[in-house]
Amino acid sequence: MMANKIKKCRILIAGAGPTGLMLSAQLTRFGIDHIIIDAKNGPTLESRALVVQARSMEIYEQLGLSDNVVSQGQKAFGAKLYRKGQAHAEVRLINSDENSTEFPYLMMYERSKNESLLYQYVKDHDREVEWNTKIIEIINYRKTVTIQVKIG
Repeated sequence: MMANKIKKCRILIAGAGPTGLMLSAQLTRFGIDHIIIDAKNGPTLESRALVVQARSMEIYEQLGLSDNVVSQGQKAFGAKLYRKGQAHAEVRLINSDENSTEFPYLMMYERSKNESLLYQYVKDHDREVEWNTKIIEIINYRKTVTIQVKIG
């Protein structure tokens, strides 16, 4: 186990999955200091989710990443359901108001790619995730919170 490092910050993000990395990217974009930690040893390699919603695509656009997602993903406007090899039903998956967004579809973009893209954005902006770092205790004292972590 590594020696404890003492760091001070106003914002700690616990978890470097898609949500934590997106938050880190946004805070980085606005120049807000923060620390992001995760118990894993790096971005997720397998995919636990396959779809990015329109709002996430809009945020990717603000970060300058939407073209990358569109080029690596696949637009989904609907789904066909099959039974015994025959099309049985069709479901439309796009927004009811197609003009409300530039991304009126679901983007098939797996979680592992999503995390890698966001992690690269964070690294490109001189931030790093504290991997292999697990919260073991949170101590709240008046206006100060101390978080004890285990590294490694």
